Amino acid sequence: MTSKNLRAYVATGVLIVASGIGPTAMAQSQAAAPPEQAVSSPSDLDFARKAIIANRFEIAAGKLAETNAGDAKVKAFGQMMVTDHSAALKELEAASQSSNVTSTNGARIDAAHQAKLDALAAKKGADFDAAYIADMKKGHDDTLALLKAYQQSGTSEKLKAWAAKAQPTVQKHRDAIYAM
Repeated sequence: MTSKNLRAYVATGVLIVASGIGPTAMAQSQAAAPPEQAVSSPSDLDFARKAIIANRFEIAAGKLAETNAGDAKVKAFGQMMVTDHSAALKELEAASQSSNVTSTNGARIDAAHQAKLDALAAKKGADFDAAYIADMKKGHDDTLALLKAYQQSGTSEKLKAWAAKAQPTVQKHRDAIYAM
């Protein structure tokens, strides 16, 4: 393994831990390749919390993109994030409640995601665009891996159904951000 690859793997590991997904959600060897790795399936409560936090982050970051982005495509992508993740969050909260996974109520953006939002809020124009696109690539890769893992081994049928419904939208977002 070259030192360049080692640095990339170490940096990826730090980002994965900071994202709250965990060390088993290893990044791809090629940035544009879809996530194919195995991810340990979280408990129903952990899955719901992570998904709720991720949706709230996407909404907040999308609102920042609408105001701070320099590129019209990034602004439009941010608007799509707000719209799609607001709907997904509403459905996820309902699925969580009907699955008796109720302690997710009030799940707020965690410190790691808040730090990303703070960093984005400090940027404008092309600097914002580059940071936002990088965050969106990483976030959608991790979310796809989480959704796939939960569908395979989660225990709540309603949450598994939500994950299955959300996966094509997350894939659409991932494809759109990698096309920028």
